[in-house]
Amino acid sequence: MSDLLSEENSKTGALPPELILGYRYLLKQRLGQGGMGAVYLAYDQRLDIDCAIKEMSTALLKTEEERERARKSFHEEAKLLARLNHPNLPRVTDHFSDHGREYLVMEFVPGETLATILRNSPPPWPVADVVAFAEPLTEVLHYLHSRTPPIIFRDLKPANIMRTPEGQVKLIDFGIARLFKPGQSQDTQAFGTMGYSAPEQYGTGQTDARSDVYALGVLLHQLMTGHDPIAQPFNVPLAHTINAAVPEAISSVLMTAMSHDPQTRFASMVALRRALSNASQHSADVYVAQRPGTAALPNVGYAPSAQMRPTSQPYGPPSSQPYGQTGSQPYGKPSSQPYGQPSSQPYGQTGSQPYGPPVAQPYAQPYSPPPPPTYAQPFSPPAPPMHPATHHLQASSVPKAKTTGVAQTAQIMGFLSLLLTISGFFYEDMGRDAGIFMGFFGGFAGFVSLIVSIVAISLKATRESIKGRSQSVRGLIFATVAMILACVVFAIIGAANQY
Repeated sequence: MSDLLSEENSKTGALPPELILGYRYLLKQRLGQGGMGAVYLAYDQRLDIDCAIKEMSTALLKTEEERERARKSFHEEAKLLARLNHPNLPRVTDHFSDHGREYLVMEFVPGETLATILRNSPPPWPVADVVAFAEPLTEVLHYLHSRTPPIIFRDLKPANIMRTPEGQVKLIDFGIARLFKPGQSQDTQAFGTMGYSAPEQYGTGQTDARSDVYALGVLLHQLMTGHDPIAQPFNVPLAHTINAAVPEAISSVLMTAMSHDPQTRFASMVALRRALSNASQHSADVYVAQRPGTAALPNVGYAPSAQMRPTSQPYGPPSSQPYGQTGSQPYGKPSSQPYGQPSSQPYGQTGSQPYGPPVAQPYAQPYSPPPPPTYAQPFSPPAPPMHPATHHLQASSVPKAKTTGVAQTAQIMGFLSLLLTISGFFYEDMGRDAGIFMGFFGGFAGFVSLIVSIVAISLKATRESIKGRSQSVRGLIFATVAMILACVVFAIIGAANQY
């Protein structure tokens, strides 16, 4: 084991199953392998749960000073991530060092990545589904950007977005491996995935929240059009020219988000989300209704845990205070706030121009309720239209308020048989023979009423009638009680004759 964990061994992802790390975590299998690290599925023997462990190595760093600085930065950022608490982020629970390797322990997120879902259900996807999918992403990215110091994700791409079997979206892989690259880890260093990452991440400037705005714009463009951003990085055509189903208003929002100049992009995720909401509300073919924290991805084998019910409220302002200032301009034009230089804080913190709370503003156009849409379930294909010949079948399944003659007869006969049987108890006043007659006739009438009640319940017309069902049940009860009382009358009269 010492050979596998030796500091000279720069290869990560070589740890075997059944190995115990940190005297606590039992490795099960390797989940993924990256350039500077690996991810394992492990079992936490203390908490009795599965977890994910990310392995990082400092072996490629040249000097001991660089290694020490990398270790210190890793522990600082691990503590920062451990303080995050958001439903769309995996929880970080522990971090430790072992034989020159750094390990980060976090919540294990089952499910499939968006990259896998794209292979099974290639885009373009319906515009409404994509807009709904963007909602939890803008929410969690806004949460990261509003931390102190701000956390910039920098590597938003399909492989780093996970969808759980319950339909919840989670961001994975915060890219801490950048701290372990040889040389100085500066924001101006190339970082991210070509095609999704903003131009300033490749030496043309410094990254901030608007870099994530660019990446999300590229991702949404790919889902709506099927255009591969990796094939032609930084050269993305208008969405509506590729897919005519994309409204021009939404296409314009995406192009603003993907602007090469950070100053002309949306200043925050709040501004981007508001722009998408306005564009969707004013597009007749787009209706967005989605449970918070979930994504309307195509059905690839998972079933939602509960029936999705669309809400009738338009998207409102976020609950937490935004960091980006959007000003009073309409949604198509982002803020003119200068593009600030970041400080030396981890993940890039804007220096002299910190983000401030947004100025409250109304929507660009007054909102008017759209016509009642036809809702489609996001995780399953819509139901086929009903044939006109089957309309009467659906209508007949609705209970009616009318009664039926057989059910009403059963109730009346049962009630009369009960009265006749009860009168048999007064045989002392009427005479013994009269009491026997009343008991016999009431019991016989109860038997007939029982048969009629059973027939009434078996009839389809009675089952589809609210009153019919209740009358049949009452007739059945009356008849049963009448026959029981008739037996009691005979027993009392017979006992009286013996004395």
